[in-house]
Amino acid sequence: RFRLSGLPAAITAGTPGSVTVEALTPVGTRYTAYRGTVKFTATDGQATLPADTTLTAADGGIRTLTNGLVLKTAGVHTVTAEDPASVDSFGRMTGSQSGISVVAEAPAGPGGQPAVDHFVVEFLDANGNVTTAIPADTQLEIRVTARDRFGNILAGFNGPVQIALSSGRITPSVVTLQAGGPPPGTRTLVRVEAGREASITVTVNGVPAQTAAGARVTLTVEVTATAKTSVGYPNPF
Repeated sequence: RFRLSGLPAAITAGTPGSVTVEALTPVGTRYTAYRGTVKFTATDGQATLPADTTLTAADGGIRTLTNGLVLKTAGVHTVTAEDPASVDSFGRMTGSQSGISVVAEAPAGPGGQPAVDHFVVEFLDANGNVTTAIPADTQLEIRVTARDRFGNILAGFNGPVQIALSSGRITPSVVTLQAGGPPPGTRTLVRVEAGREASITVTVNGVPAQTAAGARVTLTVEVTATAKTSVGYPNPF
């Protein structure tokens, strides 16, 4: 089996980490004669993983991959090493390091707030679920969250955020929320009237919404039909 070590119990998203892979015999001693290729996987779907690595005689059954792993999604994750081709008397070579807690990236920004990469705004139905169907003459919640560059929520951000919708059918068309703070600061109610507007500009603190590629984003609202209701916003600071 493999023993993985070297990653801290807690790490900030986007921080490179070093991982050591050690081949072991069934009794737990180092398997110095191991010669095989190690493949890495992680429960973090955004992770940057070390390239497949082959241990040689010079390694003596152990190798450290310096800054070879980057976890990016907040939560508790497991990293696994495996040699899919291993079929010797020791059986399949595999091993994991689990319980790695990843926290959102939060460098200091203005006023002591975490620096925000973008904001996400969503419409919520009466049950608090994100919705893509906007029925006529109904009341919906708007939820705004501050995010780091990997999409993790910055729970420590509670600065005011002004959201403007260029629509006469959504009232109020301008709302101010405490993004990232505890409810109800993250939410507000708006009413959607019957009708259709195909190009509603969405801005945060006066900055037009952008895609990851920097293109301008508009929110299309088709009342009683499907609407795009979740978009990212650039850091306005």
